Amino acid sequence: MELDEFLRKSLEDRRFSRAERKALTQHLVDTPEAAQRIDYWCSRAAQLAKGEAGSIRGRELVTWLYEVSKVLSPRGRARTSSRTETYFSPGEGPRRRIISLIRGARESVDCCVFTITDNDIVDALLETHRRGIAVRVISDDLKSEDRGSDIVRLVRAGIDVKLDDSPAHMHHKFALFDGKVLLNGSYNWTRSAAKKNEENILVTDDSTFVEAFTQMFESLWSQYGLEQP
Repeated sequence: MELDEFLRKSLEDRRFSRAERKALTQHLVDTPEAAQRIDYWCSRAAQLAKGEAGSIRGRELVTWLYEVSKVLSPRGRARTSSRTETYFSPGEGPRRRIISLIRGARESVDCCVFTITDNDIVDALLETHRRGIAVRVISDDLKSEDRGSDIVRLVRAGIDVKLDDSPAHMHHKFALFDGKVLLNGSYNWTRSAAKKNEENILVTDDSTFVEAFTQMFESLWSQYGLEQP
């Protein structure tokens, strides 16, 4: 779909229909390069509307531009297109979803997890790192010394790892994938979390939550020191 032509045709009948709203929302989800140029497309929509100002009644024109801008805005897309999944343990559901998200990453994986001892999850991180995907890990300094901890393994493989170096715990359990999907919950990346514990994860592409957790990750990343192999 050519977005410029889509906006032109939408403006012809003086309304932004439900079908057009759905089509534009899906296009932004499916086409990252378009979603990354939101400021341009907002400006372009306003330019097209301005060009029709002499032929379309003012109220209709303003309504069309308002409805288009709502979809183009990140918050508007989050309301109309976000998807959320939930998984619970004991059971393999959370573990399998974590591994699939890591293996499916195309640009980046940012993990902020209290304790990491599940070898299969770590194998997925190492495979993703070897594919050239940027992988960063934040974890708790004391838990990194536990028996079975895979933190040293990650560092030796060349993955950037930072630990909190604090008397308090870095107790988060969340991860971000390609800057678009958030995984969050009580689930530590351990085998006991899958086999024994009552745990949960939530996976969402809601931009409001993705942005908030991205800011938290970057804040923690800036505070802690990089582990050396």
